Amino acid sequence: MDPISGALADLTFSLTVAANAYERYAKREDSQALAARLNELARERTRDAARLRTVAIENDVSRDPTLSSDQAAQLIGLGTTDPTSLRSIAFRVQRAENTLARLVSHLQSVTSYHLVQTALARVRQHLDQRKDDVREMRAIALDAARRDQGPMDMVGYGRAAPAAQEDGYNVRVWFATNRTWTGGKTFTFERASHVQHGSCDLFVPHRRTKGSTGSPWPWRLVVGDDRIKLSAVQLLNPKTFWSAVGSADGQSAHEALIHIHGYNTSFAAAAARTAQLKVDLKHEGPTAFFAWPSFGNELSYTADEAAIEGSEQAIREFLVDFAQCTGVTAVHIIAHSMGNRGLLRAVDKIAQGAAAASAVRFGQIILAAPDVDSSLFQQLAVAYGQLSQRSTLYVAENDRALGVSKGIHQFARAGRAPPVIVLPGVDTINVTRINLGLLGFGHGYAAGLATVLDDIRELLVRNTDPDLRAGLRRAGPSPGGHWEFA
Repeated sequence: MDPISGALADLTFSLTVAANAYERYAKREDSQALAARLNELARERTRDAARLRTVAIENDVSRDPTLSSDQAAQLIGLGTTDPTSLRSIAFRVQRAENTLARLVSHLQSVTSYHLVQTALARVRQHLDQRKDDVREMRAIALDAARRDQGPMDMVGYGRAAPAAQEDGYNVRVWFATNRTWTGGKTFTFERASHVQHGSCDLFVPHRRTKGSTGSPWPWRLVVGDDRIKLSAVQLLNPKTFWSAVGSADGQSAHEALIHIHGYNTSFAAAAARTAQLKVDLKHEGPTAFFAWPSFGNELSYTADEAAIEGSEQAIREFLVDFAQCTGVTAVHIIAHSMGNRGLLRAVDKIAQGAAAASAVRFGQIILAAPDVDSSLFQQLAVAYGQLSQRSTLYVAENDRALGVSKGIHQFARAGRAPPVIVLPGVDTINVTRINLGLLGFGHGYAAGLATVLDDIRELLVRNTDPDLRAGLRRAGPSPGGHWEFA
């Protein structure tokens, strides 16, 4: 059977399953306030399914679906049992609409049938036009839940962050880790047998310099204590965790940010860096990090290499679950240094399974100073362009940490120039001109330099092409070259 025709049949059937579920939800007593919107969504998805069914017949690619009703419902995030609350209804609808949009986009990108592409484009347009309605439904449901239940606690669906203080404010970030829990506020560098999830509360002082998690101790004698401090860690079971992330920040923003740290990073340091990125990038949506078991010790480089290699599957599963279980419209990823090894393998594995109905796509993927073998990177990095809205590689000639890594491995690293890696589907930015080599041997520029942070924020907010971003200029031929900071 033609795989395109099978995927088209399954997508058409999934649209019908969604429409039927929306109609059921609209009839529930506790969803009357949203009944009209749910019924309109149901009618539109029914029309979308009919459009795709007709074009399949016209192109002689009509097939029976390979999914059952329960399988289709699970695929798009509706589950096999009806929700028990208004908030659960709104969450499932938003998750289903986001998943349907990803499936439509993926099929549109791989089909060679012009009329099918046109029909899919029309369906995607309908899904995009409904995003605001779906978000408003979610907001109405959350407000109703808050009125009925009062303030939500940490063990349930995540309480709101504490109010700002005069000398700083509190930030909540989410995490998954395969480190061993010690109790209290931290995890060790020892690898656990399973992944644990939770949240971190951190205090971020106003006096802190942009790009910094705190000054070294001699400078603190002059400027005062400007460190980002971890104040609380809460473990959550997976079900509660995904519900909590989906409700984070009241869903005022629907794009998530995930940070994957590099070598020589403790759990507390990874949490602080993630909070710093959230604040300095002004990211309003849920922000999370995966804490793989780095030793947090400069002398444990080879141990960290083994740790990241053993964490690849856990990273992949976390990324996929975040995209599928939270209801966010986009998941952006920032990977630094050795963390890129786990991300590269994870995205490659996800891309290999992208032909399956559970295809996952991401927003911006930021590859910051990757400590990855250059040849391996070029072999596998094609997956980034396939699974992201845009992927950006930041490199530098004066990254001394990667210079040391090159000496250890005797092979070039993807994040250190020369040579400058230029690949289809990945924008390469040379940071050499502004990297003064003072931030972690010139290795921490992506999170530590305001200019690079501003460039990353432009990507997260507007997905701006490098030719149109302030401060960048072409450093090679067009097309096929790379960019540098002027």
